[in-house]
Amino acid sequence: MTERRNIAVGRLLIGLVQGITLFGLYHAEQEKLWPATMPALYGALFLTAAFAPAVLLAGIGALRRRTLLATFAGAVVFTLFMGAYGVWRNPMDYNTPRLFPGPEFTLTAAVALFVAYHLVEPAEAARRRIAPYAAYFETAWKRGVQLALSLGFTGVFWGLLFLGASLFEVIGIRFFIETIRTSEFAFTVTPVVFAAAVHLADVRSAMINGVRTVVLTLLAWLLPLLTLIVAGFLASLPFTGVDPLWSTRSAGGLMLAAAANLIILINAAWQDGEEAPHRILSVAVRVAAVLLAPLAGLAAWALALRIGQYGLSPERIIAAACTLIAAGYAVGYIAAVVRRSAGLAGLGRTNIAMAFVLLGLIAALFTPIADPMRLSVNDQLHRLHKGKVSAETFDYDFLRFQSGRFGMKALERLAADENPVIAREAKAAQKRQNRYVSENLNDSATRQKLYPAGAKLPAGFPANETICGDGCVALVRDLTGDGRDDVLVIVGGTAHFYRAPQQGPWPKPLQFMDVCRKGRELRDVVAAGRPVALVPSDGQDLIVDGGRLRLSPFNECGKTP
Repeated sequence: MTERRNIAVGRLLIGLVQGITLFGLYHAEQEKLWPATMPALYGALFLTAAFAPAVLLAGIGALRRRTLLATFAGAVVFTLFMGAYGVWRNPMDYNTPRLFPGPEFTLTAAVALFVAYHLVEPAEAARRRIAPYAAYFETAWKRGVQLALSLGFTGVFWGLLFLGASLFEVIGIRFFIETIRTSEFAFTVTPVVFAAAVHLADVRSAMINGVRTVVLTLLAWLLPLLTLIVAGFLASLPFTGVDPLWSTRSAGGLMLAAAANLIILINAAWQDGEEAPHRILSVAVRVAAVLLAPLAGLAAWALALRIGQYGLSPERIIAAACTLIAAGYAVGYIAAVVRRSAGLAGLGRTNIAMAFVLLGLIAALFTPIADPMRLSVNDQLHRLHKGKVSAETFDYDFLRFQSGRFGMKALERLAADENPVIAREAKAAQKRQNRYVSENLNDSATRQKLYPAGAKLPAGFPANETICGDGCVALVRDLTGDGRDDVLVIVGGTAHFYRAPQQGPWPKPLQFMDVCRKGRELRDVVAAGRPVALVPSDGQDLIVDGGRLRLSPFNECGKTP
């Protein structure tokens, strides 16, 4: 009993120290005090204060003191580096210095700490470098349920706190509502409540096991359904072809999402492998394991096509890492099925191996080793200098707004390039303050293009008043048959039609929405010289207070005859 009380007090103290530290960082950021005056240091301290204490909360009472301190020290070093590097690589949020490492670094740090810790605790308990898989499964699911319950408890705590304060407020007592709304209270109390929830869930292990059993059972019986869906989808591809899949422009993401869900459900059904699952689930596990391979293959195919067309981007590099993980699971799971080892023990070995692979990829992608921003900038510059993309259509704004320090350095080099077009466009990008702000046609000349090639805006066209957002194009052509060139400005999925007047000023544009895009890019259609024409509307118009609303045929997406 004394040991349990000491653990409880220790966890509450950890939560209190964490809360005070987070409030101190918040206060420094608000008042522009040190360490907020040093962005990289601030980002490092913030990420460390937010996540490193979780190792102590989980490890106290579960790890030997020496192992716990070593694990915590590793977590501190890791989060300090991640926080500092996340701010250093992308130091500006438009024109404002960034103090936080960004959501991708925050989420990745949390995932990495969770995976790494749950490789340590089972090995420590077994006094082995690699513990039996059942120990990993038991610990990871226990801590996962404990984390979810603790977060839920903290949320309910705040809901009840606001409810109680609101009750007092309606009778004129505002002390409670004013107190809980202060940053001092929120930052200090929240980590303490979370730490208390972790301890309560820890000492009620039977409750965690019960919740875990229910969750795993429900997830397991979703596996046959998803297996049938994926199998039906893959069986249909030979008849439909892959073109409809590529036209979604998100094929890779869909395949990876399906693979991730199959992996989760396979493990929910197979669990630790100590007991054979129900016969239906056993068959589903084997079939689903085989289906992972074509999903990973399709994801790799889709990604290769996109990279071949547009080169590398940070998102595509992350997608490539996810595809590699999916392929690793596919190879390991299929090997386990083919070998027919007792209880498919190869699934467990694959899970352990892929945990180390995941940590290795994180160590590469979120450090200078294989930083996606740096690799993307280098690849895009290579495409520009090799003529794979012209100087006029190159995405200079990617370097300015989406590739951090590496992109800004690249723009500086391009601004001094011998090619006058490249130098001009790079200098214009350096001056832009916002990638997505709408500008007029004259000001956005570096990003818009007139079609057909060689076209010029008609005399008198109000270019300075015409909205042309990021990446727009303009089609100059007689679309009404009156012998005068009209202007069709394409911005995303919207077309703004400017009809040439017989005399006088140009009228306000008509707006057309593309309600049946199915993944098409309108500007690419215009650039390719595909037919564009005005046709009579087949719907009715609605007059509201003298204004005319055009009926858009959302339910009829057929081609015009």
